[in-house]
Amino acid sequence: MPSATKKIFLGAAALGAVAVGVVPGTAQAATTQSVPFKICNHGSDYTVQSTFPDRGGFSSFVLSYGQCWEGQVDPGETFYLEVQRTDNPAFFATTLDHANNGPTSVTTKYTFTSFNYTKI
Repeated sequence: MPSATKKIFLGAAALGAVAVGVVPGTAQAATTQSVPFKICNHGSDYTVQSTFPDRGGFSSFVLSYGQCWEGQVDPGETFYLEVQRTDNPAFFATTLDHANNGPTSVTTKYTFTSFNYTKI
């Protein structure tokens, strides 16, 4: 079965299954303050999840249609946004991006074949 792969550029966004904990070896500057990070999924035929590679694979919950996830990120922190079709294994992930220095909200929309997002 072929899988669809798309790459998209995103602004700050977060979502998915949360693994809570501290990753050994991850140092942060004492002056860094976390900022709110929120993602909402309004796509009816896909799920979405954010992962944070600088945190050793920490991720948000997998969000289905109508669900949102809120968390905290460090300014400039990198992330992936992963989108998976609900009716088959087609999947795509964004390229790495960085969170803004302030609170950020991202809302997905449309369908898997015309995936889009709005940064609020």
